[in-house]
Amino acid sequence: MVVPFMTLYLTSPRMGYSIGQAGIVFGLFGLGAFSGAFIGGRLTDKIGFYPVQLIALTGGGILFMVLGQMNSYPLICLFTFLLSFVNEAFRPANSTAIA
Repeated sequence: MVVPFMTLYLTSPRMGYSIGQAGIVFGLFGLGAFSGAFIGGRLTDKIGFYPVQLIALTGGGILFMVLGQMNSYPLICLFTFLLSFVNEAFRPANSTAIA
């Protein structure tokens, strides 16, 4: 639920970023998700699905809290990328666990 409202938050008067800047943040979100799924699949093959799921869920929770504390645009971009990377690394491990 955080992702859909992040654009509203970034473009709100409190934050004051433009629609273009919010678009860049979401472009980085997509890049992180794509990269995270790839690396998550590789890690699942190497170390197994359980450790990858545990690391991804713990890391995602921590990164959501950290992202909420960021105020500068470069840090928002960086932590959005990292958050999506870690969260999407969960998916291949979860699919393997279900299979």
